[in-house]
Amino acid sequence: MTELTPDDVREVVFDHAPMFHRGYDEAQVDEFLDRVETAMIALQGQIVQKQQVVDQTALRTTDPHGSSPATGREHRALADQIITDARRQADQIVENARVAAKRVVEEARAEAFRLVANASRQIVSANTGTQMAIGRDDELTAVVAEIGDRIAQIRDALSGEVSYLFEVIDQVNSTNH
Repeated sequence: MTELTPDDVREVVFDHAPMFHRGYDEAQVDEFLDRVETAMIALQGQIVQKQQVVDQTALRTTDPHGSSPATGREHRALADQIITDARRQADQIVENARVAAKRVVEEARAEAFRLVANASRQIVSANTGTQMAIGRDDELTAVVAEIGDRIAQIRDALSGEVSYLFEVIDQVNSTNH
């Protein structure tokens, strides 16, 4: 078991999850929580062991052959202090884990909001680009229609000119014969 300190809990940093996933790397968070759990189990074991030492010490100091009662009380007070300290350490580790978990959740929320805002900006940008393309398409359609109208006018004018030229050629041919 690797020892887990309050600083480890306070300073833990998780990688961001792979692309298209929100939050932090789930495997890292699970591994960290396993370490916290292992540390808590170890502390609970230490509390039990220290309680057993206290109980055994209390039994030895309450010798039926006239041991001093003050010595037994002193040992009991010392044992109680050891247990209190162990519980305080366990509580501190649990609190540090809660603080770290809260920080991870807050950072994940902030990251999610940042991603949503970024996606919203990209959507607005894409919509603006689409609207500009639609506007250009409308402009091009109008230009193509205008060119088509102009071609029709030129064709009509040329058709009239060709008809006139054929009439002139026919007149020239009829005066020559």
